[in-house]
Amino acid sequence: MKCRRHFFIVDRLDLAVQAKNEFEARGLKVKLIKDKKEFVTDIINPGESNTSGKITMTVINIQKFSKDSVTKPSDYNIDVQRVYFLDEAHRSYNPTGSFLANLMGSDRNAVQIALTGTPLIGDGYNTKDVFGNYIHKYYYNQSIADGYTLKLIREEIETSYKNQMKETLDQIVKKGSIAKKDIYSHPKFVEKMVDYIVQDFTEGRTALDSSIGAMIVCDSSEQAIEVDKQLERLSVYTHALVLYNEGTKQERKNDQDEFKKGNIDILVVYNMLLTGFDAPRLKKQYLARMIKAHNLLQTLTRVNRPYKDYHYGYVVDFANIKDEFDKTNKAYFDELQSELGDEVQNYSNIFKSKEEIEKDLENVKNQLFLYDTSNVVNFINQISEIDDKKQLIDLRKVLENYKAMYNLIRLYGYQDLYEHFNVENAIKCLNEVNNRINIINLKNSLDSAEDMSHVLNMALDQIDFQFRKIKEEELIIADAFRDILEQTRKEIVDRCLDPKDPEYISLLDELKRVFKKKNIEELTSDEMKQMMSELDALKKRAKKRNLADRMLAAKYSGDVKYMRTHKRIMGSVLPITNAITLHRILMTIKSKTDDQIAHNENILDNEDYFFKSLQSVILRTCMSEKVKLDKSQLLFIDNCLSKEYITERNWVS
Repeated sequence: MKCRRHFFIVDRLDLAVQAKNEFEARGLKVKLIKDKKEFVTDIINPGESNTSGKITMTVINIQKFSKDSVTKPSDYNIDVQRVYFLDEAHRSYNPTGSFLANLMGSDRNAVQIALTGTPLIGDGYNTKDVFGNYIHKYYYNQSIADGYTLKLIREEIETSYKNQMKETLDQIVKKGSIAKKDIYSHPKFVEKMVDYIVQDFTEGRTALDSSIGAMIVCDSSEQAIEVDKQLERLSVYTHALVLYNEGTKQERKNDQDEFKKGNIDILVVYNMLLTGFDAPRLKKQYLARMIKAHNLLQTLTRVNRPYKDYHYGYVVDFANIKDEFDKTNKAYFDELQSELGDEVQNYSNIFKSKEEIEKDLENVKNQLFLYDTSNVVNFINQISEIDDKKQLIDLRKVLENYKAMYNLIRLYGYQDLYEHFNVENAIKCLNEVNNRINIINLKNSLDSAEDMSHVLNMALDQIDFQFRKIKEEELIIADAFRDILEQTRKEIVDRCLDPKDPEYISLLDELKRVFKKKNIEELTSDEMKQMMSELDALKKRAKKRNLADRMLAAKYSGDVKYMRTHKRIMGSVLPITNAITLHRILMTIKSKTDDQIAHNENILDNEDYFFKSLQSVILRTCMSEKVKLDKSQLLFIDNCLSKEYITERNWVS
């Protein structure tokens, strides 16, 4: 008999917890090894550690392997194939170290699959020398195309800041001989750097959004401590210092969790969090330290996680990493070329190239040429005449690209864009384009009788109607019209508990009729007043209907399934009894049926069986209340209730 066991091996405790959570989220059973002693016992176990029938993934730190954690022949006729998945295989697996020796010695026949985004190449030992040739390759450009990562933009610091720093360094050095580490952690140097970072981060949040976070990668732990002090001096953003010798392990973990939740704006680090730290909102990295080889790529990719509708992650380069990055990138490129030959063209730089940036900026400039982007009011008037949705979508893409690359516009010399079209205007213009697209979507839907449900589910208070024929003094009427329109829509559509109620259907038809009277942007103030009166009457009728439904639902502990069933039975040609007796009957059925489902939720998967079992509950309950049912009445009630339960199950799933 042959069985298989799976082990996922990491080199940090936080990665073990992260891996456990990821596997469990995908439906696997996970066993997390706590210490070396537990693993000595676990590794000789030939089978899974659970009885669910699901695959178990054993997650363990490489440090928990020891000379004692070695497989032994099974007492039974069982052939065990162990499969080791080694995470971050570029770390902790030096051939001269004990970790790799303990791993290899644990099971000489284990299948070992090494995973790494940055294999070690060049001088010293290479990842391939340890684990063999590649069995699968997945390139950065494919990852971007698949939506798993973002391209990066490297932002150089401004010339004016470089000049300031040169003067500051000259002042510090004049005071006497001083070590490089002490220069870069000197309060005068760090003060200027932090001032620049805070200003840049503020502009970044204005252009992107206020939810993004930042990481400052410092040149030394001393510089990191001083950066934290200078951030405290400014008191503009919440921040946390994450160093191995600062605070407790739990405090450092709490700071990371709070950053991920959006409660901390800036993380200040030196060596920690440069690999493995996964926080999608981290979109700005301030790199004040020269990092080499594969460690540089690991550090840069902290800002490449997808977040909202972002196109890029941003690296502000204080350390002038360009040469080191080019060197590292070329080494990987050469390795890929030797591996892939002509296929190497599928590999692309993780940074957006200067040529790509300049092409995009030139496109922004040309696309916006005809628009008055310096005056938002004029811009609104221009786009209000555009009914071509594709043209508006193209304009939206241009504005989004501008917003994403606002810093580069200045750095690449596009002064006309920078001076006449600031970030605030870009955001306002982008909002107006989105608004115009929403209005066109609404108008297109109004023209289609089959698509009225989409119109009525649209939140109209999110659309700013630009009435072309309205005078300034009549804007108050337009605002009131929009408000009553949205209030009526909400009362009829959003707050309805019983969409199949004939009265609701009648209200919905009347609301559709109001919508389809005329193009909404072409209404005069008198027409708006007339429609406001009609809408108000509809709203009052809907409000009355909704109140009655809520009151009846309250009688069934808020269970709308039974509220709707009660209405159907009482509204039938021959109601089986009065409202009070019906309430008692349905509450008993509810109690028994809910209890049955609680003990066996899979009963709803067999709809025919559920339908028949519900019949007997209905029949016995009515008999206990001395209410006689004929077959058609029994089937009617059963059909109403069973459909309600099945619909609820489908909606939840």
